Amino acid sequence: MAAAFLRQIGGRRVIVHSAGSEPAEDLNPAVVASLAEVGLDISGERPKLLVDEMAQTADVVVTMGCGDACPVYPGKRYLDWELPDPAGKPIEEVRPIRDEIERRVTALVAELLAGNPSVASDGALVGIMSSSKGFLCRLDERDRSEQAERWRDQRAFVVSSVRSENGFRVTFDPACRDDLVALVAIERVCCDWADWSLTTATEVIILEVTGPAREIEALAEAFGL
Repeated sequence: MAAAFLRQIGGRRVIVHSAGSEPAEDLNPAVVASLAEVGLDISGERPKLLVDEMAQTADVVVTMGCGDACPVYPGKRYLDWELPDPAGKPIEEVRPIRDEIERRVTALVAELLAGNPSVASDGALVGIMSSSKGFLCRLDERDRSEQAERWRDQRAFVVSSVRSENGFRVTFDPACRDDLVALVAIERVCCDWADWSLTTATEVIILEVTGPAREIEALAEAFGL
């Protein structure tokens, strides 16, 4: 619910990763229905497992009852939202939870934008972690031109590239290591239909991406391959 409201309220200014330490197999029907009542459709989403990259790349990490299961990294800003778990509750009891989450998300987005004007163009990354039934969505519905812009600076470090129908392999100069690791962490979440493999333990950095041919074609174009 928090990620859905962030998508609506933050628009292109915020990117969200949302996942759970013990994700369920299916979305909570009452949650889906309650969001549909306010014009938010998450029926196409699915529960996702929390991975370290989500917290490592986040500017703000919001936890919801996950305790020790949520990773903690120095230098990150953490917010712990104590909210009732909607699991097993009828929609009548989910609605107040939904409304409280919307209120908190609205306040968070306003704070992020007020405290960092560059967010309007560069984007802020927010991680939403819960103890269970988490789901992944990308708040920023970036088109391919925006993705190409995100990778623009990395193209200067490309040593070589090889294309295939279902993937591509790019070799980078190690000077871009830190930025590349951060970008790939984001792409693994946003473009989770692809398999992203990054090898950094060599003299060069090797990125291998595989997935459905149609999507790979569009992704390769965004990468300038």
